[in-house]
Amino acid sequence: PGDYDGDGKTDYAVVREGSTPDANLVWYIRRSSDGGFNAYSFGLTGSDLLVQGDYDGDGKTDIAVWRNTTGQFFVLNSSNLSLTVNQWGSPNDFPVASYDTH
Repeated sequence: PGDYDGDGKTDYAVVREGSTPDANLVWYIRRSSDGGFNAYSFGLTGSDLLVQGDYDGDGKTDIAVWRNTTGQFFVLNSSNLSLTVNQWGSPNDFPVASYDTH
């Protein structure tokens, strides 16, 4: 969950995995502002952990994943839909938000 549309309310969100490890994750986000939804293909089924948060500081939750195989964060910035990639950690580390997911 997070406020993906910036209206101050939490939006529902689910992620659907693909059928193979290299298939994309598909994020489905229901906007609380109007009841509509957005779908985004972002991340990989076999290696990425969900780490959504407001990384660009615009007050909206950004779609983001931690790639376990490379130790990188991939962020889809909600402010302009640009991609930010940051190396932080090492392969096989766990991001704090996802530590207890395995």
